[in-house]
Amino acid sequence: MKRVSFWPTLVLLCSVMPICASAQSFSQVPGQLTSISVGGDQTGAAGVWGINKNIAQNIFGWDGMAFENAPGNLTQIAVDIDTVWGINANGSVFKLDPAQGMFVQIPGTLSQIAAHGGAAWGIDANQNVYFYDGTAFVQVPGKLTQIAVDGPAVWGINASQNVFLFQAGVTEGSIIIGTNVKRGFQQIPGSLTAIAVGNLGTEVWGIDANQNVFRFDATSQTFVNVPGKLTSIAVGGPLLGPLSVWGITANQNIFRLVF
Repeated sequence: MKRVSFWPTLVLLCSVMPICASAQSFSQVPGQLTSISVGGDQTGAAGVWGINKNIAQNIFGWDGMAFENAPGNLTQIAVDIDTVWGINANGSVFKLDPAQGMFVQIPGTLSQIAAHGGAAWGIDANQNVYFYDGTAFVQVPGKLTQIAVDGPAVWGINASQNVFLFQAGVTEGSIIIGTNVKRGFQQIPGSLTAIAVGNLGTEVWGIDANQNVFRFDATSQTFVNVPGKLTSIAVGGPLLGPLSVWGITANQNIFRLVF
């Protein structure tokens, strides 16, 4: 990968394009992307990165006003505050090294990657699930087509659009496992084609086969419909600050919602 001299500015979510919390409506942001990822920290800052629809699969980072091109080519990107992971067209995995200003290849081949809360998980072409232990991707029992993670919360969707949660409990090595349940992914009611997790796992959003948007309600343990139509979704923002939800439509238009 090329050396990266561009670094998207961390922006205060509440300072750019404010949206009325009571309205909870998505507002369009200039640009077109096919993949988007959001990372947030406790200060309210967020890094937003995406991939465009160009055949070259260019990388873009949000500078607070617009998406600016960054050197490199990826098919999918994942952001954890100031840590950026990506996958290229060959399934090779890369991680942005801020000190060197360049993407460094990490051993492994994946078709999708998720990174939030200091954790990174991925899925390969055979739907196998992996957890990054700091040196390599280690396989975890389960079969998924999409995965989302933020801190201890790991959610996934399988080929049948069923939703799963990797139960949190005690830490065994670097992998979170359950204490009172069978280790691994446990099914949660719902049917989705895309899922996103943010705010250290307290916010879970998804999209179904009809592009409807849903937000998980922890009290009822169900996904509740939110107005809007999206094909891709990302969630970020600080645990004690404003939530930021970004999405992409079927026409690759970009929208964001801030509470």
